[in-house]
Amino acid sequence: MTTTYKRLTTLALVLCCCCLLLAAAPWTGGYRIAFDGYAGEAMPSGDEHLGIQLWLAPFDLGVANPLVSVGMLLPVYGSAPGALVEGSLELHLFGWVDHPLSPLFRRRTAWRPTIQAGILAPLSNFCAASISVTVHPLSFFFGEKTVSVLAPRVLYDLDTHQWAWAVRLLEISHSLF
Repeated sequence: MTTTYKRLTTLALVLCCCCLLLAAAPWTGGYRIAFDGYAGEAMPSGDEHLGIQLWLAPFDLGVANPLVSVGMLLPVYGSAPGALVEGSLELHLFGWVDHPLSPLFRRRTAWRPTIQAGILAPLSNFCAASISVTVHPLSFFFGEKTVSVLAPRVLYDLDTHQWAWAVRLLEISHSLF
């Protein structure tokens, strides 16, 4: 065997072992699609928004696992102020596998309630931002995806000092890596 062939074989073996380790690792990132409805006097009020985000969960903690997400909220009917940028920090409080709603699902699920805090700002004016707090009481983890329904949101508009509320009707997070 030549030295080059031995080096290539060793490199291929190391890459294969690294890929196997990555395949066994927990999910650390992916994308999220959400549908929100807003009410009140704060900035994104009066329209439904479709949210598209990327998320990253760099730690694999059993309790209070942090997750960071960044993305866009697009108004369905094109109302002012237009597209919004959203950044948030989310904490998965715990995971309960044999929860009372588990017979309703075909697959094995974990109930994972979460709390999310973030900031919303229009693309046209980053100074007119709102702070949001979202509680996801009905959030279920299916292994490679998380589905959350009917999550209430509270918003505080930093520009007008007004409160608003919203409901995140549906949120689907899918793991990519």
